Amino acid sequence: IQSWESYMRSFRSGPPELCRRLVATDAAVYVTLAYDGPVVALDALTGETVRTYDAAAPAREILYDDGMLYVLCGPEAPEKKRLVVLDARSGEVRWQLDPCPALPTTPAVRNGRLFYQDAQAVVCLDSASGAQLWRSPRLAPEKRPGWSAPTLVACDEVVLCADRRDPPKDN
Repeated sequence: IQSWESYMRSFRSGPPELCRRLVATDAAVYVTLAYDGPVVALDALTGETVRTYDAAAPAREILYDDGMLYVLCGPEAPEKKRLVVLDARSGEVRWQLDPCPALPTTPAVRNGRLFYQDAQAVVCLDSASGAQLWRSPRLAPEKRPGWSAPTLVACDEVVLCADRRDPPKDN
Protein backbone atom coordinates (compact mmCIF):
# COMPACT_ATOMS: atom_id res chain seq x y z
CA ILE A 1 0.00 0.00 0.00
CA GLN A 2 1.33 3.39 -0.95
CA SER A 3 1.83 6.07 1.67
CA TRP A 4 -1.50 7.52 2.80
CA GLU A 5 -0.35 10.54 4.72
CA SER A 6 2.82 12.06 6.06
CA TYR A 7 3.53 11.00 9.62
CA MET A 8 4.52 14.64 10.21
CA ARG A 9 0.97 15.89 9.66
CA SER A 10 -0.51 17.13 12.90
CA PHE A 11 -3.40 15.44 14.68
CA ARG A 12 -6.87 16.16 13.25
CA SER A 13 -5.51 17.94 10.20
CA GLY A 14 -6.34 15.18 7.73
CA PRO A 15 -9.58 14.84 5.80
CA PRO A 16 -12.48 13.86 8.10
CA GLU A 17 -13.81 11.29 5.62
CA LEU A 18 -10.63 9.17 5.65
CA CYS A 19 -12.32 6.60 7.91
CA ARG A 20 -15.08 6.12 5.30
CA ARG A 21 -12.81 4.57 2.67
CA LEU A 22 -13.29 0.95 3.71
CA VAL A 23 -16.46 -1.15 3.51
CA ALA A 24 -16.62 -4.89 4.15
CA THR A 25 -19.24 -7.42 3.03
CA ASP A 26 -19.26 -11.21 3.33
CA ALA A 27 -17.54 -11.58 -0.05
CA ALA A 28 -15.46 -8.43 -0.55
CA VAL A 29 -13.65 -5.52 1.02
CA TYR A 30 -14.04 -2.22 -0.85
CA VAL A 31 -11.19 0.17 -0.13
CA THR A 32 -8.81 2.73 -1.59
CA LEU A 33 -5.20 1.52 -1.67
CA ALA A 34 -3.78 5.00 -2.23
CA TYR A 35 -4.68 8.42 -0.91
CA ASP A 36 -6.08 9.62 -4.26
CA GLY A 37 -6.79 6.20 -5.69
CA PRO A 38 -9.89 4.50 -7.05
CA VAL A 39 -12.06 2.05 -5.15
CA VAL A 40 -10.69 -1.49 -5.28
CA ALA A 41 -12.62 -4.69 -4.46
CA LEU A 42 -10.54 -7.24 -2.57
CA ASP A 43 -11.61 -10.86 -2.09
CA ALA A 44 -12.63 -11.08 1.58
CA LEU A 45 -10.91 -14.47 2.02
CA THR A 46 -7.68 -14.08 0.04
CA GLY A 47 -7.12 -10.32 -0.12
CA GLU A 48 -6.56 -10.59 -3.87
CA THR A 49 -7.71 -7.68 -6.02
CA VAL A 50 -10.95 -8.65 -7.78
CA ARG A 51 -11.84 -5.37 -9.50
CA THR A 52 -10.70 -1.77 -9.73
CA TYR A 53 -13.40 0.86 -10.20
CA ASP A 54 -11.57 3.54 -12.20
CA ALA A 55 -14.80 5.51 -12.64
CA ALA A 56 -14.69 6.10 -8.87
CA ALA A 57 -11.41 7.99 -8.51
CA PRO A 58 -10.16 9.73 -6.58
CA ALA A 59 -12.51 8.16 -4.03
CA ARG A 60 -13.28 10.15 -0.88
CA GLU A 61 -16.05 8.03 0.70
CA ILE A 62 -17.50 4.59 -0.01
CA LEU A 63 -20.94 3.28 0.92
CA TYR A 64 -22.41 -0.13 0.04
CA ASP A 65 -26.05 -1.17 -0.01
CA ASP A 66 -27.85 -4.02 -1.76
CA GLY A 67 -25.09 -4.75 -4.28
CA MET A 68 -24.43 -1.11 -5.14
CA LEU A 69 -21.44 1.10 -4.34
CA TYR A 70 -22.06 4.80 -3.68
CA VAL A 71 -18.75 6.62 -4.05
CA LEU A 72 -18.13 10.29 -3.40
CA CYS A 73 -15.20 11.22 -5.67
CA GLY A 74 -13.09 14.17 -6.64
CA PRO A 75 -11.02 16.85 -4.97
CA GLU A 76 -11.61 17.81 -1.34
CA ALA A 77 -13.60 20.93 -2.26
CA PRO A 78 -17.34 20.06 -1.90
CA GLU A 79 -18.38 22.04 -4.99
CA LYS A 80 -16.08 19.88 -7.17
CA LYS A 81 -17.07 16.45 -5.90
CA ARG A 82 -19.27 13.98 -7.75
CA LEU A 83 -21.25 10.97 -6.64
CA VAL A 84 -20.81 7.80 -8.71
CA VAL A 85 -23.16 4.85 -8.19
CA LEU A 86 -21.83 1.50 -9.44
CA ASP A 87 -23.01 -2.08 -9.57
CA ALA A 88 -20.47 -3.71 -7.23
CA ARG A 89 -20.39 -6.99 -9.18
CA SER A 90 -20.07 -5.68 -12.76
CA GLY A 91 -18.52 -2.25 -12.15
CA GLU A 92 -21.18 -0.68 -14.38
CA VAL A 93 -21.94 2.96 -13.57
CA ARG A 94 -25.68 3.21 -12.85
CA TRP A 95 -25.90 6.97 -12.39
CA GLN A 96 -23.87 10.01 -11.36
CA LEU A 97 -24.51 13.31 -9.66
CA ASP A 98 -22.00 15.89 -10.85
CA PRO A 99 -21.42 18.08 -9.00
CA CYS A 100 -22.43 16.59 -5.64
CA PRO A 101 -21.81 19.21 -2.94
CA ALA A 102 -22.10 16.74 -0.03
CA LEU A 103 -20.26 17.79 3.10
CA PRO A 104 -17.72 15.22 4.35
CA THR A 105 -19.08 12.17 6.21
CA THR A 106 -22.74 13.01 5.54
CA PRO A 107 -23.76 10.54 2.80
CA ALA A 108 -25.97 7.71 4.10
CA VAL A 109 -28.04 5.03 2.32
CA ARG A 110 -31.18 3.48 3.78
CA ASN A 111 -34.42 1.93 2.44
CA GLY A 112 -33.86 2.90 -1.20
CA ARG A 113 -32.88 6.45 -0.31
CA LEU A 114 -29.53 8.26 -0.41
CA PHE A 115 -29.14 11.20 1.95
CA TYR A 116 -26.47 13.87 2.33
CA GLN A 117 -26.07 17.37 3.74
CA ASP A 118 -24.74 20.26 1.69
CA ALA A 119 -24.11 23.84 2.87
CA GLN A 120 -27.82 24.76 2.72
CA ALA A 121 -29.90 21.61 3.24
CA VAL A 122 -30.29 17.91 3.88
CA VAL A 123 -31.03 16.22 0.54
CA CYS A 124 -32.78 12.92 -0.20
CA LEU A 125 -32.32 11.11 -3.53
CA ASP A 126 -33.85 7.92 -4.88
CA SER A 127 -30.90 5.50 -4.58
CA ALA A 128 -31.83 3.62 -7.77
CA SER A 129 -32.19 6.62 -10.11
CA GLY A 130 -30.63 9.65 -8.41
CA ALA A 131 -33.88 11.62 -8.66
CA GLN A 132 -34.24 14.18 -5.88
CA LEU A 133 -37.14 13.25 -3.59
CA TRP A 134 -36.90 16.10 -1.10
CA ARG A 135 -34.68 18.86 0.22
CA SER A 136 -34.96 20.27 3.76
CA PRO A 137 -33.22 23.56 4.61
CA ARG A 138 -30.44 23.19 7.17
CA LEU A 139 -27.67 25.77 7.12
CA ALA A 140 -24.15 24.65 7.91
CA PRO A 141 -21.42 26.88 9.33
CA GLU A 142 -19.64 28.82 6.58
CA LYS A 143 -16.21 28.22 8.11
CA ARG A 144 -15.04 25.17 10.01
CA PRO A 145 -11.78 23.49 10.99
CA GLY A 146 -10.61 20.99 8.37
CA TRP A 147 -11.21 18.06 10.73
CA SER A 148 -14.76 19.11 11.60
CA ALA A 149 -17.70 17.50 9.80
CA PRO A 150 -21.44 17.17 10.39
CA THR A 151 -23.05 13.85 11.29
CA LEU A 152 -26.00 12.48 9.33
CA VAL A 153 -27.67 9.20 10.35
CA ALA A 154 -30.55 7.42 8.56
CA CYS A 155 -32.46 4.76 10.49
CA ASP A 156 -35.78 3.30 9.38
CA GLU A 157 -37.90 6.33 8.42
CA VAL A 158 -35.87 8.90 10.41
CA VAL A 159 -32.94 11.07 9.30
CA LEU A 160 -30.94 12.81 12.04
CA CYS A 161 -28.43 15.55 11.37
CA ALA A 162 -26.06 17.22 13.84
CA ASP A 163 -23.46 19.89 13.24
CA ARG A 164 -21.43 22.42 15.16
CA ARG A 165 -22.72 25.92 15.71
CA ASP A 166 -21.04 29.08 14.56
CA PRO A 167 -19.59 31.11 17.44
CA PRO A 168 -21.72 34.10 18.45
CA LYS A 169 -21.03 37.23 16.45
CA ASP A 170 -19.81 40.34 18.26
CA ASN A 171 -22.13 43.32 17.96
